[in-house]
Amino acid sequence: MSKTDKKLIILGTVLVLALFVISACQQTVGVPRKNIIDGNNGNITNQTGSFYAFSNPSSANFYVDNLFKGLTPIRVDGLNVGSHIIELRKVNYTYYQDVKRVYANQVTYINVTLTPLGNNQTNSSTYTQGAYSY
Repeated sequence: MSKTDKKLIILGTVLVLALFVISACQQTVGVPRKNIIDGNNGNITNQTGSFYAFSNPSSANFYVDNLFKGLTPIRVDGLNVGSHIIELRKVNYTYYQDVKRVYANQVTYINVTLTPLGNNQTNSSTYTQGAYSY
């Protein structure tokens, strides 16, 4: 076996171990979640769900509880079960705001058609810290 072969085997072993450690860390480290005790068997369960937001036109700014999450279409996971204020904003379109509910281990779909502003109406935006403000 040549030196190059030995180096490749060592490098491969190191990569496999690194992937194993990364995989283990992803399962134990993450966003804090709301835990409750399941009344049927006393187990602690994570009570989170997701929003999947679509807009027409696409690329609207999507906010959950006044926090910018990204541009539509977008899926936001790890949300606590319960009601959340959602907003969709896009320059030269009316804003959309509503209260939507997140259910445990489910995806709540949101599909919004934004209305263009009239000819003499304008709105503008300023891009700061990864989000547009209006």
